[in-house]
Amino acid sequence: MDATIYFNRTGRDDNNIYKLNNDALEKIVYDNDSRILTRTQRILYDKENPRIELIFSCTEYIGIFDNQNCLNDFEVKCKKCKRYKNNCSILKKAKEGRIQEEIIDFDCSSFKKLKNT
Repeated sequence: MDATIYFNRTGRDDNNIYKLNNDALEKIVYDNDSRILTRTQRILYDKENPRIELIFSCTEYIGIFDNQNCLNDFEVKCKKCKRYKNNCSILKKAKEGRIQEEIIDFDCSSFKKLKNT
């Protein structure tokens, strides 16, 4: 969420408005405000019409992966592992953005190759 803030006077703090703003938009614009990355792009002053202008855009990253292609490449390897069929907790946590010692340079040290049937 990119914000352009128009304060009515100088000396105001843009960080004070984010929690209130994010909570107010929860369930209207997004499901959970804990996933919102808020950035102030500009602060201007408009005594007659103070306001906040917001632009929402999706990020490319998914969990620890830079984009969907990186996740897909990782998951292709996962599908060849014994853990994958049992809802691999390592993959699940990686999708949630959790850093794990089992994943080093996007290789999983817990990988156990499936036996060919």
